[in-house]
Amino acid sequence: DFITIFGNDKTPEKRDAIVDMTASILEIHACKKSIVLLGIDEINNAKFITYVCSKMNIIPPIFLFNKLLLGYDLEKMGKTRP
Repeated sequence: DFITIFGNDKTPEKRDAIVDMTASILEIHACKKSIVLLGIDEINNAKFITYVCSKMNIIPPIFLFNKLLLGYDLEKMGKTRP
């Protein structure tokens, strides 16, 4: 199912990062309803988290998408900088 959502082009490091992000969000979400802010380029991450929630039989968090998420330095976030 990971490949269905992301395709085969993810390196093991990127897969680990996505799974780690999913676990972090779901750990917080398990304690309370949560709203997750993502860049529009991370829509597949939201799909994956929603898929995992369906397998765990829990309601997924609410996702809000922004065209561009800025980091603490008010520049585009590190992993998505051009």
